[in-house]
Amino acid sequence: MASVHMPMSYASLPTEVPMLYHEGASLNCQRVRLSLAEKGIQYRSRIIVIHDFEHLEPWFLKIQPLGTVPALKHGPIRMIETEAIILYLDQITTHAFTPKLQPDLATKEGQKSAYYQKLLKAVNVELIVTGSGCFRNLTANCQLPSFANETFLKNNIEEEVEKMKRLSNKHPDLRYEYLNMSELTQARLQALNEPEVIDALEQCNKTLNDVESELAKREQEYNSNPSGEKPWLCGQNFTIADIYLSTLLHRMVLAGQKERLWGNGYRPLIASYYERVRRRTTFQESCMWANEVYSSVILPMMTYKARKSAPYVIGFAAAAIGITIGAMIYYKGFPSLKR
Repeated sequence: MASVHMPMSYASLPTEVPMLYHEGASLNCQRVRLSLAEKGIQYRSRIIVIHDFEHLEPWFLKIQPLGTVPALKHGPIRMIETEAIILYLDQITTHAFTPKLQPDLATKEGQKSAYYQKLLKAVNVELIVTGSGCFRNLTANCQLPSFANETFLKNNIEEEVEKMKRLSNKHPDLRYEYLNMSELTQARLQALNEPEVIDALEQCNKTLNDVESELAKREQEYNSNPSGEKPWLCGQNFTIADIYLSTLLHRMVLAGQKERLWGNGYRPLIASYYERVRRRTTFQESCMWANEVYSSVILPMMTYKARKSAPYVIGFAAAAIGITIGAMIYYKGFPSLKR
């Protein structure tokens, strides 16, 4: 589990509302948004439009040197790693009735939660999703846009790398950050081949075998004593392991991997789990829309472009008003020009 330096006491916590920098479709952003919803924490939202390279802007790199999302700012506290953010949110919640996302590691539920969170974190979901767009022969009912194919994705990555190199020269104070991001991005491009994607899918397949077996244990426990709400992956509470599992499954639906991993009666307990989590209010609010291209990609891009062009629009409008007023004064001063 990631370690996080916690404030000494609740009294020393920042009083302002946390700011979350995130992106709609991102797996890790879904995990943090779901954690915020589960803990009942209000937050300010700032969407970073990755598709327009907003994550490369200098102001954002000063918050998140890796140029990735999510990032959390809470007063003087800055956090840039998903797991650490979730554990931080788990610690700062003062509601006594809100269960811990990571239960006490001295308990059986806490040990299982930590184990499955680590297991699910190891699945290379980004490669599976990107690869599913490139190699549609590996998918069924893929929900990714048709334009998100191998040519588009490789061109997009190459354009991003070139932009990083240009910005590294333009902003020497951030040169290291841009060049480091460039190397990491090029490594992603090199890993984008069908055998690597198949290997990632096989790893995911093995992980879900373990998950299905664990859900079978929960089912057996519940059937032997069917009282209260059905348990989740590790026990009665919805834990960090459930956050990682539910978002992984949701991402696999987008990538067209549901039929391969739990469709058509295969792994029925995972299928039942996913349908159950889809009905959970916190999941609907924070994750369901992430698979909708308009809500998670197109609308934020339109908003971002409008925000960028606003100064020019305002300037044009001010100039037009100025010209109109000037014309009115001019004509008023020279009545003969009215004819």
